[in-house]
Amino acid sequence: MAAEAEQKAERDERMLQLRIQEERTAPDGSRKVPDSIVEVEAMAVVRSHLDVPSSASFGWHDEWTVKWLRKDTYEVRSIVRHRNLFNAPVEHDFVCVLKKLSDNNWSSERCDLY
Repeated sequence: MAAEAEQKAERDERMLQLRIQEERTAPDGSRKVPDSIVEVEAMAVVRSHLDVPSSASFGWHDEWTVKWLRKDTYEVRSIVRHRNLFNAPVEHDFVCVLKKLSDNNWSSERCDLY
């Protein structure tokens, strides 16, 4: 019984490691950037499109979608709540396409607020 439990634990650990590797590796074999880094870059881009960037409040983690498009290129979707020039509260959905140029250098290929 103990041997079966140990084998099951080893199998579960191997499956977990494979799942983690899958999440970190893109279909073309390149290394994916963690979603949280892509989200932070998207926040900076979205803030640059707002009239009052300091008022920006972004959605909870479960309201974010980060999709790998191709090598070093990601699509990010979420919501931003902010205030406009008249101090009225506004909420927008947004879609940004970001490309990683180097370790700490990103460019925005597109950023649309709806």
